[in-house]
Amino acid sequence: SLLENPALFATSGLYAQDDVDMTPEQLFHRQIDLAEEYLDLATIYPPVPGSLGKMGGSFNVVRSHVFKMLYRYLEEHHDLRNKLADGATLCIPDVREILVELRGRYGQFTGSEWTECKSSKVGSSWYRRHRDAAQRVHRRGGEGANSVGSLDGTASVEDKKRIMKERIRKLKEQRERKEQQEERVAA
Repeated sequence: SLLENPALFATSGLYAQDDVDMTPEQLFHRQIDLAEEYLDLATIYPPVPGSLGKMGGSFNVVRSHVFKMLYRYLEEHHDLRNKLADGATLCIPDVREILVELRGRYGQFTGSEWTECKSSKVGSSWYRRHRDAAQRVHRRGGEGANSVGSLDGTASVEDKKRIMKERIRKLKEQRERKEQQEERVAA
C-alpha cells in the first residue's frame, strides 16, 4: 500500500519523533515533498477505481490523502483548500498546481513569519485527536462535538468523565429511538 509510510501523516509527532525538533519551515517542506512523492506513486500505481463506493472514484482517494498531508497549510489558505475540494480539480496535474502555489506562498516567509503562522502550532493536525479539545468540531446537522459539555483544560478529570458519560448516554438514547422507529416502520 502507498500509505504504509507513517511519515506521510506525521505532522503531530505521533510517528516521527523528530517532528518536535523540526522547525515549521522544515516541517512544511517535508510535508510538501511527501505529497509530491505520493502523487508520483499514485500516478504509477493509481488507487482502484470505485474504491470509495459507487460515487467515489480513484482520484477522490488521492485528493483526500493530499488534503490530510497538507491540512495545516490548507487551513491557512482557504482558497487553495476550496480549489482542492472543488469539482474543477479532477486530476493529479491539478493537484500539482496547488502544491506549486502553496510552496510559492510559503516560500517568501522569514523565520518570524514561520513561527507566527497558524500552521506552525502543535494542534494544527487534521487528526481530530491532536486538536485542542476545547475547539468546536462541527458535525452534520450543525451540532458541535462539545454541545453536551466542554472538555477544555479547565475541567477536572472527574468533570471530563461525567461529560463523556453524558455524551455516551445521549448517543445510546438516540440509537434506541432510531431502532424503535425502524421497528414501527417495519411493522
